[in-house]
Amino acid sequence: MTNTNNEEPKVLDIPIGLDATGMRKEFDSLGTVEVPAGHYWGAQTQRSLQHFNIGNDRMPKEVYHAYGYVKKAAAVVNTAAGRLPAWKGQLIERSAGRWIPSSRCMSGRPGREPSRT
Repeated sequence: MTNTNNEEPKVLDIPIGLDATGMRKEFDSLGTVEVPAGHYWGAQTQRSLQHFNIGNDRMPKEVYHAYGYVKKAAAVVNTAAGRLPAWKGQLIERSAGRWIPSSRCMSGRPGREPSRT
């Protein structure tokens, strides 16, 4: 979706992740592809899985947590500097917060809930 006037679009809270079931549609420059709703990847990764034998390697959880911190920090800074509309910064912060370690995702290890600000 391209929004040239920076108006806040309608944001749908579509379930994605471990609790989600079924399929969702993702798209990129090659078109639309069905992706299992229980996974966080998009169209290009799904196509790679369908067309290439890319193995069963898994990224360490700490890398995903680090991405969450980096994305959230970038959203905060760029929103404060006026380079990102407030609605978009808040949406990125909310999404990135899902990757930051919390008591829900750390299997009993001490943690804190992602900030909702």
